[in-house]
Amino acid sequence: MKHIEKNIKGPAYAFHNIYRKSKWQDNVKEFNDRVLLVLINNINDYLTGVGIDMGLDENVVWNVSGGQVNYARDNAIINAEQNIGVSTDELGRIIDDIVSNLSEVGKDDAETIMDSIEMIRDEMMQPEPKGKIISNGIKLLAPMISIANGIPTLAINIQKFIDLVAPYVH
Repeated sequence: MKHIEKNIKGPAYAFHNIYRKSKWQDNVKEFNDRVLLVLINNINDYLTGVGIDMGLDENVVWNVSGGQVNYARDNAIINAEQNIGVSTDELGRIIDDIVSNLSEVGKDDAETIMDSIEMIRDEMMQPEPKGKIISNGIKLLAPMISIANGIPTLAINIQKFIDLVAPYVH
């Protein structure tokens, strides 16, 4: 192919001289059938052989769960565990700590904090939490840290809550 590209000007004319078909496209098709198709089939056969040598023709079972892939060969057994999601106990403790300090901020700020937390918590309890909803909740909640700055426990717990749910924002 490289030789044709570099040395033959007007390959369609050369194909016409070789194959003697009346239409140009018939000459090109003849070339493709006799040369390119054979080349492609040989490459395919070679790669199939390489795959067989590598063991890719064996029956392989893939078990995929979340971001974890387990691969076993022959009679191997894999025991794997993957924890996806946030600990509801930890989430509940942090929310309880936040709620216990809400009386120290203004009513509107307390409502914003609670609404944000509830929105995020409800989304976190879904089988597949939507990162956009969690992100929106964090954007509403983050400014509340500076408002709660005079109440260290509240500010710290809001930050803990954000840190706990932030990994779920995609």
